[in-house]
Amino acid sequence: MKEPHAAKAIRNLKKARGLMDAVVKMAEDKRYCMDIIQQCNAITGIMQQTKNLILESHLETCGSKMASKDPAVREKFIKEILRACNVSQRKG
Repeated sequence: MKEPHAAKAIRNLKKARGLMDAVVKMAEDKRYCMDIIQQCNAITGIMQQTKNLILESHLETCGSKMASKDPAVREKFIKEILRACNVSQRKG
């Protein structure tokens, strides 16, 4: 990953890990369900931001493949990006 995306992504991942630990503790302590859901939503938001940062870095560093004269290289890169975007759109 390219800076500043790498530092931001790592910071977000560490935040998500901390939130995840907190959510596990909340569930173990049988806290109010809506409070747990709110924290799960926060984790989901941070992870979406992180995926976007990583994708942006990838486009900046590997996006030159789009300029390739080889149509197979361009097609492979396009499919890779589409696959990543489809994964990020999944609900789960």
